[in-house]
Amino acid sequence: MITWGNDFAYWDAINTFALISDIMDFFKTHNASFDIKHSTVTEYLSSVRREIDDKKINLTIFTDDFFPIEQNYKDSFWTGYFTSRGNSKRFMREFSTIATFSNTLYAMDMFKL
Repeated sequence: MITWGNDFAYWDAINTFALISDIMDFFKTHNASFDIKHSTVTEYLSSVRREIDDKKINLTIFTDDFFPIEQNYKDSFWTGYFTSRGNSKRFMREFSTIATFSNTLYAMDMFKL
């Protein structure tokens, strides 16, 4: 089972879904060993649960903490929203605000010269 896309994958949905359909058609005509289709979240999660139960897979529980993901996206840096360190993200936001404010003050001072 494969999920497709992420937060920003569908900004051009018509072309994205056309590409996905082309890929699905290719696999349907070239490989009959698996089934490929569009699905809902409920269908996907039900299939995952069924596979876990059928194969008797033991899932481990993650108890440690983790940092937010880091991703370069169109001239900006995104730290994501998945973290167990909420304070770290708050400090990062506060520092970013202070840094932006100080850059603004510096630019205003330069224009004053």
